[in-house]
This record gives sequence, structure tokens and C-alpha cells, in this order.
Amino acid sequence: MNNKHQNYFMTVRTEVVLQICQFLDIKSYLQLRLVNSDMDFIVKLINKQKINEIRFRLINLQEDNEEILKCRNLIEQDKQKLRQHWTSIFNKIYFIEIKALSSPPQILLEIIKYFVFLMNPIDQLSKDNYSYWVLYKQLVANLNILIIRIFEFEPERISKNKLEILQQIYEFNQKYIHFGSNGIEFMYQYIVSIIEVRKRDYYDIYYDYQTKLQLYDKMIQQLEKLDQKFQNEIQL
Repeated sequence: MNNKHQNYFMTVRTEVVLQICQFLDIKSYLQLRLVNSDMDFIVKLINKQKINEIRFRLINLQEDNEEILKCRNLIEQDKQKLRQHWTSIFNKIYFIEIKALSSPPQILLEIIKYFVFLMNPIDQLSKDNYSYWVLYKQLVANLNILIIRIFEFEPERISKNKLEILQQIYEFNQKYIHFGSNGIEFMYQYIVSIIEVRKRDYYDIYYDYQTKLQLYDKMIQQLEKLDQKFQNEIQL
């Protein structure tokens, strides 16, 4: 491959480099090199210059950002208010009483489904309500840990997709004016209180910021890993 092509590849954007790295392992590189011995542009794509370019972007993101700091402060204020609210309506007996039920009513299973969905790092909601009942009993089996998780919950970690799914819980308030159970009422109010703060604009700003940090960090790791593979190969 001539120098003109080499210079072209050196101008490829970082996100394109990442795509190449995802699909080109060292074995593929060796096979290509058998056909064309002048494949050094691949090395240039994953060299320290590109890695440092991503690092520079990461550092810029991590530096004090007035908008992000403002968002973070607002989020912390929200969490303090939420904890005060939860303390006023919480009683751990609620969870024990619900767990003791042999045949929970349908409305309880529906609310439990959203509660378990909220407390676990998943973004898809299953239609199998009974599976959530099993997961709920597992959570309550370690009640002290569950209580800590309830009061230390971080709404800013909820994805936009998960937020949309959680908002489906509002339809149950329209169907059932009174749930007839303090435990159901607490879980419903707990979920709704989190939804209401997560819908605020500054949560999306902060969530997108954190997502970019994670993406750049992952890109650096992938590039360094591929670069190390190449260095090992040329030493053979």
C-alpha cells in the first residue's frame, strides 16, 4: 500500500478507528499481511497518538465542568429530599408481611414487578410476574441490605429506556385509588418519587456525561489491548 493510502488512514476519526479495532483481530491482520506486506497503516491507526487523542478527550470531560457540577449539586439535593420523604413513609414490616403471603393479589405482583425492575441493573421488563415475586422474596431475605439499597438509591443511574418503562406504573394508580396495603402503597410511592426527579432535564445531561466517560474509557482499553497484541506479534 502506498504512502498516499497510509496518510489517508492516519486522518480517520477516532470513532472509526474504534470500529476497525472491534472487527480486526491480530489473526486477521496476519492473514492480510501475507497478501500485502505493506500493512503498517494498521499499526498507525492504533498507535499511541490515537490512544492519547482519546485520553485527551477523556481528561477534558473529567475536568470541572460548571454545567455538570450544577447538575450534580441539584441531584444531591434531590436525593436528600427523597430520603427524608422515604423515611416518613417507610416501615420494614411492610416487606416482611408481603413476603409472608402465600398467594399475593395481582395488583401486588404488578407493583412488585416494577419495584424489582427498579432495584436491579436491567433495562427490559419481563411479562412473567411470578419470576419477579421470586426475586422479591430473595431481596427481602437480606432485608437489611435491601433497606440500605432503598435509601442509597441513585436516580441518576437510571437510563432513559428504563425510565420510560417505569412510567407505565402510573396506570395502576388510575385503576386502584386505594391499594389496600401499606406495603404496596410504599413501593408505589417510592417508585413514583424516583420517576418524578429522574424526569428532570439535568438528569439527562448528567447521565449522558457519565455515558461518555464510560465510552471513552472503554475505547482506550480496547485500543491498548489491540496495540499490545500487535507488539507481542512483532516480537515473535
